[in-house]
Amino acid sequence: MYLVQLVNTADVLLSSLLVLIAFAVVGGSVTLNARHHRMANPPAWGLTLFAVLLLATVMTDLRGAVLFGLLLVGLYLAVRRDTRV
Repeated sequence: MYLVQLVNTADVLLSSLLVLIAFAVVGGSVTLNARHHRMANPPAWGLTLFAVLLLATVMTDLRGAVLFGLLLVGLYLAVRRDTRV
């Protein structure tokens, strides 16, 4: 995926929309998990993950986005504390 890409077929548009939806679902699930564990500012985690995945896809490729996303999810799991009683 390039930063500026012509959408000349429906396949490109459909795949781009599916990737954006997948990134939004992953970001939303991280937000819900952070809220469940009562972390400070849960939406920031989900939005950060969405932004990292989107920018990594634009800059590298889908494989690079997966790597950056896994690193960020690993960081989230490392700093998450279970504060449930």
